[in-house]
Amino acid sequence: MQSNNGSYPNNDSQQSFGPQFQPGVQPQPGMPQQPGAQPQPGMQPQQPEVRMQPGMQYQPGMPQQPGAQPQPGMQPGPYYGPYGMNGQMFVPVFDKKPHKKFFSRVGLSYFTFFMVTSVLQAVVALVARQINPDIMDNYAAKIILALAPMYLVGAPIALLIMKKLPAGKPQGTKWNAGQIIGGFFVAYGLVYVSNIIGTTLGAVIEALVPGAQAATNDTQELVASGSILVNILAIAIIGPIVEELLFRKMLCDRLKVYGDGITMVVTGLVFAIFHGNLTQGAYTFTLGMFFAYVYLKTGKLAITIAYHIGINFMGGVLPLIVMKDIDLSEYLHVVQSGDTDRILEFAENNAASLGYLALYIVILVGCALSGIIILIVTLARKRVVLNPGRIMIPKGMRFSTIIVNVGMILYIIMGIIIMLLAMVPA
Repeated sequence: MQSNNGSYPNNDSQQSFGPQFQPGVQPQPGMPQQPGAQPQPGMQPQQPEVRMQPGMQYQPGMPQQPGAQPQPGMQPGPYYGPYGMNGQMFVPVFDKKPHKKFFSRVGLSYFTFFMVTSVLQAVVALVARQINPDIMDNYAAKIILALAPMYLVGAPIALLIMKKLPAGKPQGTKWNAGQIIGGFFVAYGLVYVSNIIGTTLGAVIEALVPGAQAATNDTQELVASGSILVNILAIAIIGPIVEELLFRKMLCDRLKVYGDGITMVVTGLVFAIFHGNLTQGAYTFTLGMFFAYVYLKTGKLAITIAYHIGINFMGGVLPLIVMKDIDLSEYLHVVQSGDTDRILEFAENNAASLGYLALYIVILVGCALSGIIILIVTLARKRVVLNPGRIMIPKGMRFSTIIVNVGMILYIIMGIIIMLLAMVPA
């Protein structure tokens, strides 16, 4: 508002702003108090409003916002004013009980998924052998009998259990083509590095525990001996789509209220345990975290599905195409023999195929190095931002809230048992 001479009024102006209180007149709740005004006789100073966050509990002596509806994890309390009788502000505390129940249901859903799938796979395999004793020698039949109980029965049951938890799709931002392509390189770089770490840890365990098979990945060995067509359908298409729905869509939509960091770690942990062995567990943990980050930032599940398909294609289909003319068992036997003459003879007889294999390895290493460089540069420029959630779990209470509950403990213990069993020689 301007005065008659076109300038803003100064302190000497007779023009007033906001309500003017006279002595003996008491301001009503919700009316503003003049900045710097001194309370007049009969006036009560306006009490500051305390904003409560979800997950915080009102304590006696803390103000409750008029007309506010309690949020999940909040316990409403009476309005006493912001200070206690001794003049001390009461500090809000985190009520972790409802959040422990939340994470327990998450763990129970995947524990049930794993148990139902395992039991059904055993039953189906037993029945199939009764019908045809040689059916498990067929690679396609073996894959179908393993995936059908998992995707057709176990996954829907897990969804039914998780459906009771509130969910919401992340409101991400649109990535351009360069960001999407760069993200794929980062994903493959994480897989490559974490796979080396997992294999190294497995080798150390095998050295310390005679007879253990910690560095062995039975799934990769099975895939490497399979059919190209079956691997394309089951490993490179159906598997990634179902797993992204099960571990990103279903999980991230419910965990995002706790923030990006917690969502990524829990998603990676659940995804790693699902794979059931140390070697796969190492790279699926980091991959699960990264896929969760991409989904949270973009809101597009199609991007993580494309990443998953690309990585599975490079690891489960391309090797079969490249080495289709090479006798794998003979190749391994010759290399392990250490006989230079035999190795040279084998290389001469399979020059074209080994050339394709060398090109394939160069492409993989190039993708991995590119992804690592992109990740380092992105981190150095501080472009990775993890947003806090609507519900803030205080530091020092996160492990006890997220992990120390019935559902998560059952799922983790089951995962450890499966991992240990995978190390036992067949």
